[in-house]
Amino acid sequence: MCPGQNNHLEGDKCFCDVGFEWCDPFDDADLSCCPVGGATSGTTSAGSTSGSTTGEPVACDAPPPDGCDPDDGMVYCQMAPGCELEGSVIYWCDGTWQVDEAATNMACVAEGEAFAFGCTVEGDAVTIECGHGPGTACSPDDMFFCTDATTLQGCKYGKLADIDCVQACKDGEIDGMVHESGYCVASRISALCECCDGGNCP
Repeated sequence: MCPGQNNHLEGDKCFCDVGFEWCDPFDDADLSCCPVGGATSGTTSAGSTSGSTTGEPVACDAPPPDGCDPDDGMVYCQMAPGCELEGSVIYWCDGTWQVDEAATNMACVAEGEAFAFGCTVEGDAVTIECGHGPGTACSPDDMFFCTDATTLQGCKYGKLADIDCVQACKDGEIDGMVHESGYCVASRISALCECCDGGNCP
């Protein structure tokens, strides 16, 4: 029963998500959560990495709430738990909610990245997920290839993105183990990151 549609676990205890309350607070066996005030939308307020706020809809394609104040510097993430990052949509407020890819990419550039994959919502935290590379649309079936000795380029979340093999190996993202370095290896079929340590590094 927990986590359900509008509740979550913290340790071994069940809590209603922000903007929700126990439907029956007197029934310990009922873990269902209803919108505060009986509202029909599951929109909640949560902080983003850029210091803005956003909503957490109950459906993957739920539209932004009606109206917004541009002075609040708000951004809305059209995303719900269990939805795919690739399908998320970021809205910015200029008096009404608008999709503004330029503003979204600028937020990523300010973080030292190049473009945005989309956004995610986890608990009360909202993050604009950014990446390096062209950021153009692509298919998961497209071949990966090496753009230089340490950079692997391929399709990630529906966009063409760069992977830094050195950093990915140091972070343990390639084989689950932390390595000293890494490099890009091309084959006739595709390309991939190889990790290395000490004298094994080229």
